[in-house]
Amino acid sequence: DRATPEQCAAYLQGDLGGSVDYVMRAAPAAPILAKLAMADFVYNVGPGSLGRSTLLRLARAGQHEAAAEQFRRWVYVSGRDCRQPASNCGGIVRRRELQRTLYLVGL
Repeated sequence: DRATPEQCAAYLQGDLGGSVDYVMRAAPAAPILAKLAMADFVYNVGPGSLGRSTLLRLARAGQHEAAAEQFRRWVYVSGRDCRQPASNCGGIVRRRELQRTLYLVGL
């Protein structure tokens, strides 16, 4: 597919907006930066993954430190452990660490 920069920006805004909206409904009492971390997670893996996750269950229960640790479990792509250099997907591990760090800011 081809898209103009304007179309790409519109797609991104729509996708990110949907991710934020989902998290706002799913975890309304979570701190704002925790919501942003979860929204980035949803943008990356989809709302169903967050909806079924221990991460969301813990966030809803107010167990935020434990919820943040759950990001470290989401490091597999197509059955490959992205912590292993041979898997060639180390960016996932870095992204999860950034999400975890963002979630914990201000707790």
